[in-house]
Amino acid sequence: MWLKDGDLNTKFFHASTKQRRAVNRIVGLHNDANVWVAGDFDKEVEDVAVSYFDKLFTSSLPGDFTGVLEHMPHLITAQENEVLVRHATESEVHDALFMMHPEKAPGPDGMTTLFFPRSWHIIKNDVIKMRLKVLLPRLISETQSAFVPGRLISDNILIDQEMFHGLRTNKACKRKFMAVKTDMSKAYDRVEWTFIEALMRKMGFAEQWITMMMRCITSVRYKVILKFRPHS
Repeated sequence: MWLKDGDLNTKFFHASTKQRRAVNRIVGLHNDANVWVAGDFDKEVEDVAVSYFDKLFTSSLPGDFTGVLEHMPHLITAQENEVLVRHATESEVHDALFMMHPEKAPGPDGMTTLFFPRSWHIIKNDVIKMRLKVLLPRLISETQSAFVPGRLISDNILIDQEMFHGLRTNKACKRKFMAVKTDMSKAYDRVEWTFIEALMRKMGFAEQWITMMMRCITSVRYKVILKFRPHS
């Protein structure tokens, strides 16, 4: 998208690119002992980065989730499970894939959506095995402002702006209310696999569906990108 719709190939463009690279350049990292490790991405700096994410995504081996999921309702009906585990039609998946932009990718090492239309005759049988979108509006809470058509995550920003504007301008709010900013990890960044499995079972998903979903998430592998090179 940048090559097509970005700025022209001018001196200003190249100067901006060099400036961004300089600002984003990592010259060093603090290790677990809070010791500064510097260098031009030598082995020690790489080890600090890999070790950080390795600990971040390592399971804490939680046990029983009965208390946490005690009030989670049984949402999925037998009829809905039949829809989930049946094979989706080729036209359903074909329409969903081919309406996506072909040149967008999750990152510099990601595979663009163009791969699917070009390789559809090879991969279509594997792709059409799963579908869940029709049930998401009922499964996702109304307080979650994403993942469902008609909801925008940017709505939260507008609500926050209105709240802070009210705190600053409304005299009645100055003595009765306060705002607290918390630094929290996103819920979908780190979730225990065993908890997801227990949650799906509590919600009433069929065992066949749970098995397919767990195969997807437990087979993931991470690599840390440093200086455009993956490390693990």
